[in-house]
Amino acid sequence: MVSRLQEKLWGTVTNLDTIQAWFGYFSTIQSLDSLPLRKGKQFRVGYDFKVFQYHSIFTVTEIMANEYILIHGDGFMKPVITAEVSHVEANQSDLVMSVQFSRTSVLFQYIVAPFMYFISGQQLSTSMFRLKLMTMYS
Repeated sequence: MVSRLQEKLWGTVTNLDTIQAWFGYFSTIQSLDSLPLRKGKQFRVGYDFKVFQYHSIFTVTEIMANEYILIHGDGFMKPVITAEVSHVEANQSDLVMSVQFSRTSVLFQYIVAPFMYFISGQQLSTSMFRLKLMTMYS
């Protein structure tokens, strides 16, 4: 839970200028156009590993202002990122984020996915902590 109005929390979460400060899931996030955040907007994201870099295109597939956003990636694991902001009580909102992988192969689901869900959970926990710190002092 974050002590912030729903609209202000949404504005912080979707601010393309500061997203990398709190959302550490990707090494780089670059908008592919200058249009505002909307359905169809695309981003090029990068992952920096010790031995190589990996880039992927993510597309906003659903968005409802001040409430939720759904973003699909075209990468190998077909990630789907969901963020939902909801009003809890006066001056407090709740942000729920998740990362799912839409690959359906049995090999992926039983071998790779458990490890990736663990890593994703760790990354999202760190991101939520960073976001809470950012909203506390702004």
